[in-house]
Amino acid sequence: MDIILTVRAYDTEEYGSWTAERNITINSEITVSLPVSEINFGSMNLSEYKDTTGDDPEAIVLQNDGNAEINVSINFTALWDSAAFPSDKFRYKLREPSGECYEDAGTQTAWLNAPPTTTESVNKLNFTSGYQTGCNNASLDINITVPSDEPAGNKSSIVTFTASLSEEGFGAD
Repeated sequence: MDIILTVRAYDTEEYGSWTAERNITINSEITVSLPVSEINFGSMNLSEYKDTTGDDPEAIVLQNDGNAEINVSINFTALWDSAAFPSDKFRYKLREPSGECYEDAGTQTAWLNAPPTTTESVNKLNFTSGYQTGCNNASLDINITVPSDEPAGNKSSIVTFTASLSEEGFGAD
């Protein structure tokens, strides 16, 4: 971001002269981390349902460690061998640990089938940077139901996060 700036002094009695214009460049840093990066639902029976909304198990935590608001898109790999993908057997949503972590409009806050394609999911995830306090993370809740015909064995899915600078939210030019 480039900013053109002019200033002048004021000593409570008089204003000084305006300075010449100066160009200041502020670079945006997009850095994310996953303080909680894995969910383990343990052993489950056929047709059994579990989710992370009560933090048992704990949800994945996505944290904005940069110096600007970001948009985050998400995609998943298939979890089940016997269920279509995507399906209501594997869903996700976002929630914030406290208020004002992200913009509600444009953020996936209701359950949605986990998408195999990159899907806009978090709008304007906030940051904190020394001078700013507040919330800089979001919890990714996962909701699973074991299909009634799922073969036994360990199951896993990979979640991919893609972060980009949020200049105006999703769909910005």
